[in-house]
Amino acid sequence: MRRTRKQRHFLFLNHIKILIMKKSIIYVLLLVLPFVTFSQSTTPDLPVVKTDYLKKSKNQKTAAWIMLCSGATMVVVGSAVWSNAVEEDGSILAPYTTTKGTGITVAGLITAAGSIPLFIMSSKNRKRGEAGSAFFKMESLPEIPNGLFTGTSFPAFSMKINL
Repeated sequence: MRRTRKQRHFLFLNHIKILIMKKSIIYVLLLVLPFVTFSQSTTPDLPVVKTDYLKKSKNQKTAAWIMLCSGATMVVVGSAVWSNAVEEDGSILAPYTTTKGTGITVAGLITAAGSIPLFIMSSKNRKRGEAGSAFFKMESLPEIPNGLFTGTSFPAFSMKINL
């Protein structure tokens, strides 16, 4: 079967596209591979301690307050813009037809509502940080063998429970 010139040209271009795609995929993989290998963690994950939970709680609470205050500000500004637009319109139906400022108001409500989960997570992390903890501690025991005062150290399991 003899192919026309147009068919041969199409097959040639299709073959070129496939070669370009293969090379492009190889180049992308070669560029991404170093990022993957160098971004792996070399240190083992350390256990989360009391100070980590308390610091995380403080940061979450700060973010929650920022979101709540900025959301409230956006609601006030959006309501003021809407109120001003209603006064400028002057018609009876203006409160129902004016949409100026409603986007800012809705965004403010969403932002303020988004602060609620942060307050909840902050409270949970604070409770985890203040909860009891268990650890090993070196204790010393005074001894008086043969009339000499000595101290013997031994490991002890300690547990702290907040009531």
